Amino acid sequence: MRLVVSGSREWNDKALAYAVMDDLHAAYAIEIVFHGEAAGLDGIVKQWCIERGIPVFGCPYASAYDKQGGPIRNGWLLTYGLPDMVVAFPMKNSIGTWNLVTQAKARKIPIRIVRNHL
Repeated sequence: MRLVVSGSREWNDKALAYAVMDDLHAAYAIEIVFHGEAAGLDGIVKQWCIERGIPVFGCPYASAYDKQGGPIRNGWLLTYGLPDMVVAFPMKNSIGTWNLVTQAKARKIPIRIVRNHL
């Protein structure tokens, strides 16, 4: 399975992120993970991939596009990542994560939303 992962820069629940990723990998055999190369959840998932030997690709914020850089980057993740599923780990004020979810819905890509206790 090809997976795009997105989450809050404030996400710090490594145990929950690892558990979700382990469950997904057991169920679907993750082949590659794409993420937005941000602090927080993206870094946690990147480390999970490295520890498990799963290829991981980070696509950083498209700063050349100013405030549209996040939505543009999210579109690139979906266009070039060709995901079978999007997994979102939003928190309060997760504007970028919700934008990715909205774009994935418009493309009819399956989405799994994971929430932590905050």
